Amino acid sequence: PVLLLNGADRNILNNSKKKAIDLAKNDTIRALLFAEPSDSESRDKALIQACKAGRLAEVRALLTPQNANRPDETLDSRRSQPLHIAAGFNKLEVVQHLIANGANIHGKD
Repeated sequence: PVLLLNGADRNILNNSKKKAIDLAKNDTIRALLFAEPSDSESRDKALIQACKAGRLAEVRALLTPQNANRPDETLDSRRSQPLHIAAGFNKLEVVQHLIANGANIHGKD
């Protein structure tokens, strides 16, 4: 999303005539390429999935002050925050990054 927010064109072809979407390795990246830069809901869903899977690079790219403590409404009915998700799946590096970047350690789910 950082690239899209700064005007990157997701439709540019590489030398093999492929778009970024053709080369995307996982669903999170594909979702971000299809999302509009202002689509915070897609970004938040992608953040939750990245936290769950322990994909730190994606968490770094997706985390904003606005979504650091936003409860998830899709993964479960507990309204878990990104920190709860990462901790629940034992993703230590992600947990550390979330705390260092504003996640509320006293948040409730």
